[in-house]
Amino acid sequence: MPLHVTRMKAADYAGIGEAFADLARRATSPNPLMSPAAVAALGSLVPDPEIVVLVATAVNNHGRLAGVWVLRLRRTVWSFGFLMLETPAMPTYDNISDPVIDTTLRHPVMAAFAGYLQACPDLPKVIRATNWPRDLDATLPAHVVVTAEERWQRAVLAPLGAPDAEAYLKAAMGRNYRIRSKRLAELEATGMLSLVSLRGDGALAGLEDYIALEARGWKGRAGTALANEPNGLSYFRAIVAGFAASDQIAVDQIRLDGKPIAIGLTVEADGHSMLWKTTFDEDFSRFGPGMLLNMAVTRRLFATGRASLDSGMTEFSSPDLMPWSGRRDMARATLDLGAGLAGHAERLGAGLRHRLRLIARRLRRP
Repeated sequence: MPLHVTRMKAADYAGIGEAFADLARRATSPNPLMSPAAVAALGSLVPDPEIVVLVATAVNNHGRLAGVWVLRLRRTVWSFGFLMLETPAMPTYDNISDPVIDTTLRHPVMAAFAGYLQACPDLPKVIRATNWPRDLDATLPAHVVVTAEERWQRAVLAPLGAPDAEAYLKAAMGRNYRIRSKRLAELEATGMLSLVSLRGDGALAGLEDYIALEARGWKGRAGTALANEPNGLSYFRAIVAGFAASDQIAVDQIRLDGKPIAIGLTVEADGHSMLWKTTFDEDFSRFGPGMLLNMAVTRRLFATGRASLDSGMTEFSSPDLMPWSGRRDMARATLDLGAGLAGHAERLGAGLRHRLRLIARRLRRP
C-alpha cells in the first residue's frame, strides 16, 4: 500500500485525536503516550520546535492514518554535541518508545519513516530509543543499524484464554500466588482494607495522593520524586488532566483505614491499558503492597473486559516482581540511518553511559 509521510507541528497534531484513536485500535502497541493529548502536555517541558511528529497515511485509503512516531530533537553530552532524535520525547517520565502503527502495515510504515528521515535534510540520521521493543528490529530496512546497549524483558498481561482473573493470576504467578494471597490476608488483619479506582476529577485528586506518597519514599530522599522536580510535576499534572478529561486514566489505590498505601496510574485508551507509574508506603513493604496493587488492577481489568496491559517497565525493574506472565524483549538502542560520525558518537556515548550505570549499580549493592 502506498504511504505518504509528513512531519506535523505539535499544535496541528493536537487536532487529530479521533484519527489517532482509530489508529490505536488497529495497532499492536497503541502507546497512549504518543497520543495528541500526551504530546500537548509536552509543551510544559519541551519547546515545540524540538518535537518531531511523523505521520504516515495510506494514499489509497482516503488518507487513513497508518502510523505515528513522536520524537524529539536533542543535543546531549552523551551525543558529544551532535544533534540526534530521541524517543520517547520525555524519557525521564515516559516509558515506551513504540511508534503507533497499524498492525497490518508495520514493515511498510517503518520503511516509510526511515526513508523520510533519510531524505529530510534538516533532521538527524540517528535515533536514541530508551525503551525500544526488539520485535521492531525486523521491521526496519536492512541498512538501518540497530545497536542495543542494555537489554531486558518487559512484563505484559495477555490473558490467553483465562476465564477470569483468579485463574490467570494462579497460572501466571504459580507458588507466588499463594504467598501473596497470604500477605493480603495479613494486611487485612491490620485494619480496614479497600481498593478504590479513581477516574475523571477523582483521578486528579488521586494524582496528588501519588505525588505525596512518592515524596515520602526513597525517591523523595534521593531528590528524584515528582515533588522534587517542578517541571516534571507540571507535565504530569497536564497529561493526567488531559487523560482524565476523556476518562482515559485510572488511579488505583489500596487504602488501609482510608489511607493510601499503594497507588498506581493506569492509562486506559483505545482498548488498551498501560501501567504508567506506581508507588507505595515503605512502612508496609513486608506485605508487598506494589504486587498486591498489580494483582488488584488485574482483577479490575478482567472485571471490566479490558484484560490486556503493558507494564511499561524499564530495565530497572524485574518482570518477576509483577504478576503478569507475558514478556516483550526490550533494549536501550541506537538506530543509525547512515548518520556517519554522529552515529559513531552516539553509540560511543551510549556505551560509556551503559558502563557507568553498571558501575553505579555495583557500588549501590550491599
